[in-house]
Order: sequence, then C-alpha cells, then structure tokens
Amino acid sequence: MEPLSPQMRDALKRANPGVTDRDIDRSEEILAQLQDLDPGEEPELSAKLAREFGRIVKSRMPRYLEVTQAIAKAERFEALARVRSVPRIVRKPEA
Repeated sequence: MEPLSPQMRDALKRANPGVTDRDIDRSEEILAQLQDLDPGEEPELSAKLAREFGRIVKSRMPRYLEVTQAIAKAERFEALARVRSVPRIVRKPEA
C-alpha cells in the first residue's frame, strides 16, 4: 500500500482540526494490515482492526471519507487532463 500523499495528509488536517500525524500514521498502519490480511483466515483480527480504524476515523477524522473522495476525484481529473494534452498522431490516408 502506498503511503498517503502529502496533499492528502494536509487535506485531512485542514478538514479535521486537531487530527495529528500520529492519528494519520496509525490509520495508515491499520489499513495496510487489513489489506494484507485474509479475513477468511483471521476474521477476529480483521474485525478488530476494522473496529479500530472506524474508531479513529469517527473520533479523530470524521471527514475522512469526504476528503479521500475529493482528493481521488481531483487526481483523476488531473490525470485525464494530462492524457488529453498529449498530442495525437494522425495518419493521413494514402492517395
């Protein structure tokens, strides 16, 4: 899992006053652990981590989902703009 971008971290801090780097780091650690787990093999651990992540988001970052969706949308828009700015090569039909 890629770490959160500096833009995402800054946006989370602006949207959730009082959130700390430690809160964000812990939420990232939990998500990475959840991603590596097979819930079928370790359902108790998976449920425990999901609850802890939910607790952090609810208490420290209530606007987490809103921020992550807005940043993802902006990143998709920027990527699309880059693709559209690439010049096209057009072949002329042979006479």
